[in-house]
Amino acid sequence: MTLEVFIRTGPGERRVSLTKNGKLNRVQIDRTSEKSAVDGIYFGRITEVNRSLNAAFVDIGMDNAGFLAAVDAQSFDHSRERPKPIGQLFSEGETVLVQVTRDSLNGKGAKLTTNLSISAFNLVLKPGRPETSVSRQIEDQKERDRLGHILQEISLFDAGFIARTRATFASQKALVREAEMLGED
Repeated sequence: MTLEVFIRTGPGERRVSLTKNGKLNRVQIDRTSEKSAVDGIYFGRITEVNRSLNAAFVDIGMDNAGFLAAVDAQSFDHSRERPKPIGQLFSEGETVLVQVTRDSLNGKGAKLTTNLSISAFNLVLKPGRPETSVSRQIEDQKERDRLGHILQEISLFDAGFIARTRATFASQKALVREAEMLGED
C-alpha cells in the first residue's frame, strides 16, 4: 500500500491531499486567514541546525521560522531511549514534512513536530507509528479493552490509531468507517 501526501499553497489557502495507491483519499483545505496554524501540516525547509538547542529552524512560509526540537523530530521510547542529536537527523537545506503543535508567539516561530497526526471525530491517525492506544480519559476498563481490540483489528498498515474520548461506546462499524475515511482499508 502506498500513501502519498501532496501540499499546494496558494493565495489565502493551503490544500493537503492524501492519496492511497494513487487514488485521492482525503483533502484538507486550510484557509490562511484563520488565526491558528495548530494541526496544520507543512512542507518546510531546514534553515538552521542549532546543536546547542538540539533543534532545527524550519521555513514553513510564515513570518518566523518554526522551531523543531530533536525530541519532536523522531519517535522513540521516552522511558528507555534518548533522542538522537539534531545534527544526526537533519542538515541545512533539507526538506521536511512537519505539523504545527503551537502557534507563533511573541516573535518566536511556531513549535513543530514530524510526528504527524490526523484527527477525526472518534479517532486520530498516526502515520508511521503502528501502535494503538486509547485516551487516558476513558477510565472504564471494559470500554478501554473493547476499543483497544477494535483498534488492533483495523490497524493494517504502517499507521496506528488513538481512540479519542468521544469514541466511548461508538459502534465498531462507526469506528471502522472512520478509520477507512482516514486512509485505512
